[in-house]
Formats: sequence, C-alpha cells, structure tokens
Amino acid sequence: MFVFNSLLERLKKFDVKNEDILHVKQIKKELKKIFGKEIKIDTDETITLDRYQFSISGVYFEENLKILIIISGSKQSKGMVIIEDAEEFRYYIAQVIQHEFVHHQQHLKRNELVLDNYTLCPEGTEHQSYLAEYDEIDAYSYDIAMDFDKHGWGKSKMLDMYRKSFKPHHPVMKRLLKKAYKNMEKLYD
Repeated sequence: MFVFNSLLERLKKFDVKNEDILHVKQIKKELKKIFGKEIKIDTDETITLDRYQFSISGVYFEENLKILIIISGSKQSKGMVIIEDAEEFRYYIAQVIQHEFVHHQQHLKRNELVLDNYTLCPEGTEHQSYLAEYDEIDAYSYDIAMDFDKHGWGKSKMLDMYRKSFKPHHPVMKRLLKKAYKNMEKLYD
C-alpha cells in the first residue's frame, strides 16, 4: 500500500529550493502539473498560521473516490510561504497524499461496508475519537513508519500528536505502534 517513494520521485519535478518564497497558488499550479486530474488541489489563506508559514492537509471523498489536497498559507503574508527545506517540503506533500491514498485503499477494500463501533475511544474528546478511528490509526501508522524511516526511531510529528492525546498503554497507542512497526517491515520488503 506504500506509494510514497513513487510520489517522492514525481515530486522531484517540483523545482523548489531551500528558502524559496512562493505563493500557495504557485504551489498549486506546480502540483497540478505533476498530478493533473489525479488529485484535486486547492488553496486557502488562514489567520491561524504565522506569517510565511504553510500547512498541507488532505481529504478523501468516498463518493467520487477523489483525493483533495489543501495548501494553506497565512493571511498575514497574503498566501506567501517560505520553503525552508525543499526536501522536507516534498516529503510532507508526499506523506499527506500517501495518507489519503491509504483511505482510498481502505474504502475499496471495504466495498461500501459500514462499520459499527468504529472507534477505540468513543468516550474521548472529538479529536481523540477521530484519532481512535480504525481507519485513522491505520493511515497514521503508515505516516509514522515513514517518519521513523526518514528521521529515526521515535521521531515523528504524527506519533507526537497521538502521544499528546493518549497515555502510553491506551489501546489506541498499542494498536497504532503495532501497525507502525508492521508498516516499517513493509518498507523494506
């Protein structure tokens, strides 16, 4: 289920360098050249980001089997972003697409089956319930495996997000880490 390395290869066509300053619409244009209609790309400007920061998020739409990537820039800098590390930037984009591709594969595998009791933490906050959904645990376990491979064991922004939400022995953490370890093995098969 890993498409990550092929995504990184394709993203090498995105000619961006360290310390480049781009507008989110320029990023969208470059990504559209690479992915065409395969992935929908949108942009926005938000007040929640600091000047020249960016965020990349994704959504998978089961109805039409499409992946949407949203590139957000800061309103304070009118959508202009600084690419501090071009390699890390490409990595981040590939990771978001890989995450949504996992959701695509889950949907195809499930074949419209609706799951009951879909979360390991129905009593938690909305954020905890989201992170505890079986599909999210699965998708984030791939993200964590990729982070471990690139940054070393235990270094993962995605794992840190889970650590802030759950205690170490919570069933969500156990399932997540078990899947991340199995996905690490898949990286080297």
